[in-house]
Amino acid sequence: MQGSINTANALLEAGNLSGAKREAENILGEEPENTEALAILAKIHLRKEQPEDALAITRQMLAIDSNDPHSLILYGSAWGQLGNTLVALEACTKAVETSPEDPELHFMLALYHEALGQNKKAEARFQQALTLDPDNAEFLAGFADFAYKTGRPMGEALQRAAMLNPENQQVQLLFGEIALDRGDFEEAADRALFILHQDRDDKEAVSLLARARANKNPLLWIWLRWDRFWRSMTGPAKFACIVSLILGFFLIRYVLMIIAPLWLHNLFIGASLLIAGLMAIGDTLLEIILDREKKQIILKDDF
Repeated sequence: MQGSINTANALLEAGNLSGAKREAENILGEEPENTEALAILAKIHLRKEQPEDALAITRQMLAIDSNDPHSLILYGSAWGQLGNTLVALEACTKAVETSPEDPELHFMLALYHEALGQNKKAEARFQQALTLDPDNAEFLAGFADFAYKTGRPMGEALQRAAMLNPENQQVQLLFGEIALDRGDFEEAADRALFILHQDRDDKEAVSLLARARANKNPLLWIWLRWDRFWRSMTGPAKFACIVSLILGFFLIRYVLMIIAPLWLHNLFIGASLLIAGLMAIGDTLLEIILDREKKQIILKDDF
């Protein structure tokens, strides 16, 4: 039976969700209360963003053992996907207190600190997980993703994760995002397709492929770069940027009123209003374009 559990976990780590599900269901057919097999099913539902199903399974696991740390961590993960991050963090913290030497629990707690924007606590938990298990591809990929999103140095984490498990979907996705940043749209698309060949329902891979194809439009490429920059800014930085733009507008307008002809002054006003309007509705337009690209990918592509 342990061999079947190991097989299911290996399939899950490789991203073969359907294969892992079959193995877990076979185990549960013989042992309905096997918490390791139930955990695999819960993880599959979480990866597919089906938190209600995952929550039902984790409640079944906690009914078997209410203090099992892995059941608690998955229970918290389900609540996290449902949007209740505080309940998720509470469950994960209890799990770590129950089993402080378990690296997976520190890793999951890091993810919830990250979701709450508690980046220093998240980084500390990532480091603790990697100290306990330095060659875990999932931990390395998770830390690399965190570092990439928060602008921290990731060191060799991504390369080591790729060496340990080159088929890890998060590794492929992160390589794709980095390729997109440097303008290599073909590599970004190839990375996304690699994931979709394994799991055609992967929303992040579909989004990456849509952005890779949409980026071939130069104007959209510029807008996506700006959108990424804007989303990466903190609240105070955004406020300072808006104030600077407003002050800059009035300063340039004042100078043009003094030294420039009327037509140039009017052109500046018109262009400024156009840019402000595009910025106001830019997110909506961007979502419409990307949603259309995603639908075309889902309908037309054969993975």
